[in-house]
Amino acid sequence: MPVPEYHRQNVDSYRIPENLRVKWPLGVLKEGFVPLPKTLIRTLGKILSGPDALDQFAVLMAVIDQKRPKAPATPTLQYLAFLTDLSPERTKSLLEQLREMNLIRYTDGPGGITIDTTGLYQAVAEHAFPETDPLHDF
Repeated sequence: MPVPEYHRQNVDSYRIPENLRVKWPLGVLKEGFVPLPKTLIRTLGKILSGPDALDQFAVLMAVIDQKRPKAPATPTLQYLAFLTDLSPERTKSLLEQLREMNLIRYTDGPGGITIDTTGLYQAVAEHAFPETDPLHDF
């Protein structure tokens, strides 16, 4: 099966919210951005660690970037690899690691990969708010 040719997007600067333009130069934002909750920043070191942590984080952010309000997130393995600049084999290995860590569940089908990130949200809540029900706001 031929691998599709993907291209990096170039977001018009006027579409980038001002609060982001203050925090990041336009050159860094030109391919788009993924919102990053402060609670994730605070708990990330407790959730991901070891030599694969940064690549795991990149895959998680690529997966979350694919979520849309009115469409299922079903990226292909090749597209996730493109977004993260990792090989498809490495991306698949990282998806398996994240599944073993109970941060994601996924099924690989003919239309792409369906990925459930509830485990990540639960891990963030458990580390950030251990005294509450971790799925209270999910």
